[in-house]
Amino acid sequence: MHVRAVTGQRRPGKTRESIDLVRYSVLAVTKAQKGFRGFYQLNDASSGKSLAISTWDTEADMMAGEISSYYLEQIAKMGIAFAGSPTVEHYEASVEASV
Repeated sequence: MHVRAVTGQRRPGKTRESIDLVRYSVLAVTKAQKGFRGFYQLNDASSGKSLAISTWDTEADMMAGEISSYYLEQIAKMGIAFAGSPTVEHYEASVEASV
């Protein structure tokens, strides 16, 4: 499994808007991408930091989204809620567990 981690700083007062954008717009498109496995959005209300984690079957599936217009369109949607450009990192999951 491969993981894309996107961190960003929300504009003050935009927490609810960023959550709604992801829930009702970004995820609808993301779920349709080849190899998509899951998504988490984590928010720190006190600092305004946000971390979005998406999981993918293969590295190729994960990177295909960044090469296509899909990824840039989703980042552009989030632009109204975020201050500055997000930071993107890629990982390979080494350990996975669930209850």
